[in-house]
Amino acid sequence: MLDCGINIGSVAQKPFPYLDAPEFHIQDLDAVVVSHAHLDHCLHPETLVQMSDGSIKQIKEVETNEKTPALDFKYSMDMHNMHAMQRGGIKSPKKIYEVRTSTKRIKATGNHPLFVLEDGEVKIRHIEKIRPGDFIATPRYLEIDGKKQDLPDFRGMPVKIDENFAQLLGYMLGDGNAQGLRTVCFTDKSLKNIQFYSDIIKLFGLNPKIKIKERNRLLVHSVNFRRFLNEIEPSMLAKSKKRKIPQTICRSPKNIVASFLKGLYDAEGSVKHHSVVLCTTSEHITQSVQLLLLRFGIISHVYDQDNSKSTFGGGIVHQIAISHPASLKIFEENIGFSDIKKRSKLEKVVENSGQGISEKT
Repeated sequence: MLDCGINIGSVAQKPFPYLDAPEFHIQDLDAVVVSHAHLDHCLHPETLVQMSDGSIKQIKEVETNEKTPALDFKYSMDMHNMHAMQRGGIKSPKKIYEVRTSTKRIKATGNHPLFVLEDGEVKIRHIEKIRPGDFIATPRYLEIDGKKQDLPDFRGMPVKIDENFAQLLGYMLGDGNAQGLRTVCFTDKSLKNIQFYSDIIKLFGLNPKIKIKERNRLLVHSVNFRRFLNEIEPSMLAKSKKRKIPQTICRSPKNIVASFLKGLYDAEGSVKHHSVVLCTTSEHITQSVQLLLLRFGIISHVYDQDNSKSTFGGGIVHQIAISHPASLKIFEENIGFSDIKKRSKLEKVVENSGQGISEKT
């Protein structure tokens, strides 16, 4: 019997041990025990993981041999696509740690390693030893190319996702809701927004109706359209907390992702004195938007607010804020708003923005 280790984080060399040593004949072995794999360093099962194909999954959904991008701190500082290794049946420890920086959050066991900057070098430190003031290495850019995605085969509906339909999906995820079994309703204070998205909907052979009230409404009566949306992402029109960004969007090229984000920010985004803010009650959307923004090199911060008396209907509202000057400029150039008022405000914020960002916990 041979007891040996495995380096599952290896990039520059193979992670598995060499068993062809001249001191013994491998044919004579009865068993090999692979130990010290450090597979007990666990993230919370609902942690979102960026996959190499662009999809964004909860870590509990990731299968063995699926690829995820990983940064090689030891050898090259390059990003590599690594095969995932799934292990089930791990008992949850009594204590789970949550670490927050100004831009990121993570929940994991105490022995889960993070990369920290210490004395000018990147070092590994377990979460249980992380302290306020430590500088934690986090990505500022994710190079995910994506591919043009097919849509479900529905009569009269688009067969591939384009920029117009992606923007409509973003607006729908933010402001859309279901009425009965055949109607999709959009609600917006801005009549110009309603009219703009009505024109987009007409591109797909649908006949939307506009009702002008204190909060204007855009109605689409179509069973086929409802079923089509459900095939794309069942949670699209669910209660706000349970909504998710469609994987069709996550796996798409950057121009499609940008159009989707523009629609989402038209619906739920706002421009403050020094920032652009997106509000959502969905933790899944919060983490996903941050990952999508990183594909453009946009740094965002998350703040939680108890809006029990707001129109959100209570509970925690996550505010995704973009305030870094360079990130605001990138947002304006690559994503922006279709909403005229928001676009005008953004131009002024970018023009007057300062410089600097802190990455402390």
